[in-house]
Amino acid sequence: MGIADVWVGLGMLIFSASAYWLTGDFPEGDCLAMGLGPAFFPRIILTVMFILSVVVMVRGVLTKKSPSEFNLKTSELLTPVLLLVMTGFFVLVMKFFGFFLSVPFFLIGAMMFWKVSWQKSAAIGIGLSALLFLFFKIILRIPLPAGTFFGGM
Repeated sequence: MGIADVWVGLGMLIFSASAYWLTGDFPEGDCLAMGLGPAFFPRIILTVMFILSVVVMVRGVLTKKSPSEFNLKTSELLTPVLLLVMTGFFVLVMKFFGFFLSVPFFLIGAMMFWKVSWQKSAAIGIGLSALLFLFFKIILRIPLPAGTFFGGM
């Protein structure tokens, strides 16, 4: 039994259920008369996370791997740690430069980290940033951080 998978799945399950419950305090919206509001996107993500946590737990129960077979090399930790550092830097930079400059540069940097060509990285980073702006700012009417550099938050 993959006991680690069971515990991680249980932690994800508790987190996603608790966070979903907390979205009950978000105001309901009538975004384009579809009933979408600030709680819509988090609830979608948390529902998917809840389902995936159940999958992880079931896989953990069905796996015959013993904990002694779990070998993790230091080099395998480098990528997630560097991505975590990049994400932390992104959060700090977004407070200063805001959504409009930070998100495209973060996405481009993350994709180039995985050796995606700079042309594809730029196209996807800018395009996805525009879609995020359209979805959150225009459709859901959620204010996005302007950053202190531009006189925002």
